[in-house]
Amino acid sequence: MPWELDWGLLLPNADATGGLLEQWAVPGSVLYTGLISTALTIWLQALVFAKLPAIDASLIITTEPLWAALCAVLLLGDTLTSANYVGGALILSALAVQNGLLELAQGAQGEGEEVTPAAGGEVAVSSAAAPSGRAR
Repeated sequence: MPWELDWGLLLPNADATGGLLEQWAVPGSVLYTGLISTALTIWLQALVFAKLPAIDASLIITTEPLWAALCAVLLLGDTLTSANYVGGALILSALAVQNGLLELAQGAQGEGEEVTPAAGGEVAVSSAAAPSGRAR
């Protein structure tokens, strides 16, 4: 369990014989991972997405697992399983439905509900049972 780890390993190792670089190997890796790989990339992502339209940002964020899998295959020689392909197909089909490229079967909608496309690619759901015809 994580709480059973020797947390002293995260501190510079004064007993290391390889010099300063070896002393800071683990703490430097942790700092790099936290500051550059995590904090900096999230900050840059927030800056870029603030300038994009919402539909473009949602498309990029939604397809992120697909790009990660593609990079793993191309750069690392990873192999994909059938579950990976099914997951990718689900992501792509959800994007196609959300953007109006595919339509849901009538049975997928609720009883008495009507789905109509609204401005900006959004979907409005109205119910015959809703008072005064309000969309929910």
